[in-house]
Amino acid sequence: MLTWHHNKNKPPGGTQIDWSHPLARGLEIAWNYTGESTTKSVRDVCNNGWGPFTFANAASLVGGTFGSLAPYSSGSTIASVSTGSKVVANAYSFLFWFKGDVVPSAAYIGQPFAFGNNTGGGVGSFSWSHSTAGFRQAVAHRNAALTYVAAKLISTLSANQWYCIVGTFDGATVRAYLNGKSEASAAAAGTVAYTADTAEVQRAAFAEPGVVDHVLFWRGRCLGETEIAQLYNSPFMLLKKTNYEME
Repeated sequence: MLTWHHNKNKPPGGTQIDWSHPLARGLEIAWNYTGESTTKSVRDVCNNGWGPFTFANAASLVGGTFGSLAPYSSGSTIASVSTGSKVVANAYSFLFWFKGDVVPSAAYIGQPFAFGNNTGGGVGSFSWSHSTAGFRQAVAHRNAALTYVAAKLISTLSANQWYCIVGTFDGATVRAYLNGKSEASAAAAGTVAYTADTAEVQRAAFAEPGVVDHVLFWRGRCLGETEIAQLYNSPFMLLKKTNYEME
C-alpha cells in the first residue's frame, strides 16, 4: 500500500478520478504531468481522450508545486491536444497552477493555458502577460461575436512564485480566482465561440516562460467560490483513494 500526502505531492501512478465525488461532475480534463522515463508526458486521469501526449524538447525535469514535472520555456515546449469534435458548453471552469519566470509584461501576450478554438484565440484563457493592460494577469472569455471580455486579477503577481489560477464562465459572467479566492468578474453575455475543442498549455505563439502544473477543466459547469476553495486546499480531492493511504 502506497502512502501519499494528498496536499503536498503528486498522486501515485495509476490513480483514477472518483466519479462519485460531487466536484467530478462535468470534469473533462485532469492532466497529471509525469517524468518517470526518458519521455516526459502528460497523462489524462479522466481518460476522456485528451492524452497522453509528450512534451517537445523536455530533456530534463524541474520542480513543480506538487513534485517534478516537464519544463516549459518560451516557445520551445508545448502541450496541445485536440479532439476536433466536442462542443464547448455555455458554462465552463478551468484550474491550473503556474509559476512565471518573469513578472507580467506589457511587451507580449503570454498565456499559460487556453481552451477552445485555437484559430485566433481561445474560448477561455488566462494571460500572465499582455500588451493590453486590461487583459494582463486576467482570465478572458471570447463569445461567438469574437468579443473578448476579461476579468483582471486585483493582486499583483510576482515571478518565481506558485499561484493557483481559476477561470469560470456561467453563460453571463466570467470570473477570476487566485489561490482559492474570488478576485474579479465581468459581464460576458453571448454564446461561446468555437470551431473545434483544443486544450493548450503554453501554445508556441503565446507561450509564457514558466512552469504549469495540475490542469483541470470542467465542461458545462461553473464552479462556485466554496468549491474552488476546496480544490485549492485539497488539490487531489477528486482522485480515488483505494490504492494508497493518506498521510
